[in-house]
Amino acid sequence: MEFLRTLGITSASGLFGLTSLVIGGFMILAGVGVISIQQVTVKQGRATWIMGIVMAAVGVVPALS
Repeated sequence: MEFLRTLGITSASGLFGLTSLVIGGFMILAGVGVISIQQVTVKQGRATWIMGIVMAAVGVVPALS
């Protein structure tokens, strides 16, 4: 977990934020149809990319605190 420390992630909230940001980014890209992974079923559409934006925003909040 040393690589997380080099990124500045030293707490559980930071790890949660990074995870939310990554999942949110994936959902945004999948929602607008940029990426498609066959093993993961994600429907394209407005609801998916809006949820991705929400997850990404939740991921940014711990970074700002």
